[in-house]
Order: sequence, then C-alpha cells, then structure tokens
Amino acid sequence: MRQIKTGQSLGLIKLLIQNVVPYFNMVTMVFAAIAAYVPISAWFIGMGFQLPFWMFGLIVMAVVITLPIAEYMIMMPSFYASWNKQVWEHDNPIKKEVEEMQAKLDRIEEKLK
Repeated sequence: MRQIKTGQSLGLIKLLIQNVVPYFNMVTMVFAAIAAYVPISAWFIGMGFQLPFWMFGLIVMAVVITLPIAEYMIMMPSFYASWNKQVWEHDNPIKKEVEEMQAKLDRIEEKLK
C-alpha cells in the first residue's frame, strides 16, 4: 500500500488532539459514571441487591485502574513496534546516515581481509 507524504502539519494537529483528548475523556467518564449510577442501581434493586454509591465507585475505579494496565502490557508493545517501523521507513533522517556508516564499515572490512 502506498502512503501519501503530507508534511508535518497534519501530524502536528493529530498529535495535539491525541494529547488533549485523554483529559476530556476523564471528565466525560466521571460525569457518565455519576449518570450511570441511577439506572444501574435501580437494576440491582430490581434483582434484590442494594448497590451503594461507594461500591459503584469502587467498581468504576477498578475498571479505571485495570484498563491502563492492560493497555501498557498488551497494546503499547505492539503500538511502538508498528510506530518504529513507520518512523524507520518514512522520511527518517538517520536512516541515510546509518546506511552510509554501514557502507563505510563494509569497505573497512573488505580492506582488512
């Protein structure tokens, strides 16, 4: 698949959005959790179980703690492997220098033989 080179502007916009979105998501999640307590509590009451707000908060906190751990252990290694491949293959200024150094080393090895 062929990629389109667009320069740095689109990448900068995407990076800024990616770095700001988690803060908005945290606020949204707090409000969503508070709003979700009422119907979830009513559902549990219908099943004969009282779900206190503190217990609901503990469940939400357990999910909030578990998701980043799973992200760190499972998704990040794959993300960085893919990211490193993309960085190496597309407009990497160091790649040319490394190839030049490798060519020099190859010439030195030939002379030493």
